[in-house]
Amino acid sequence: MSNKAFLTLETLLVWLNEKIQTTAGVKYIFTLPEGNEIRDVSQFIGGRSYVVSSVRKIIHVPYGDAKERFWPNRCDMHLIPLECTSSRRNNE
Repeated sequence: MSNKAFLTLETLLVWLNEKIQTTAGVKYIFTLPEGNEIRDVSQFIGGRSYVVSSVRKIIHVPYGDAKERFWPNRCDMHLIPLECTSSRRNNE
């Protein structure tokens, strides 16, 4: 991420809120796997991983130990019913 694109953390958070739908909004960004809070755009390091949250607490999840090894690329009604319904209508 270029510091030129987002001069402040606040502008980045506004942009993320437009891109990521959450019930409480994107308010915090943390480094992975450490969980350190990003407080300034200058703290971002290329190639690192980050997670967003609406609360100031990160829950460590063992992503590498997940039992499901893939993300389904087909439409399952129990996973995303609204998207499945709308995409099926568009394809008919």
